[in-house]
Amino acid sequence: FYSYRVMPLLGGLVTSKPDAYTYLPETSWKFPCGEDFVKLLQTVGFTEISWEPIFGGICYRYRAKKIQ
Repeated sequence: FYSYRVMPLLGGLVTSKPDAYTYLPETSWKFPCGEDFVKLLQTVGFTEISWEPIFGGICYRYRAKKIQ
C-alpha cells in the first residue's frame, strides 16, 4: 500500500512529479533478491557471496568478491 499509494502521493507533493514515484515499486518488485540475486552474481564471476535481509526484509545487503 505504501509503495503504490503513499509514496507517489507524498513524492508528487514534494517534487510535483508523481510519475517519478510510480515506477519505483514496479522495478523493485521485479528485481531479483536473496538467492536469486546470489545466483546472478555467481554467473558473472563473483565469489564469497553473503547476504542478509535488513529492515524486516524490505531490502537486502550483499557482499561479494570479484576476482579479476
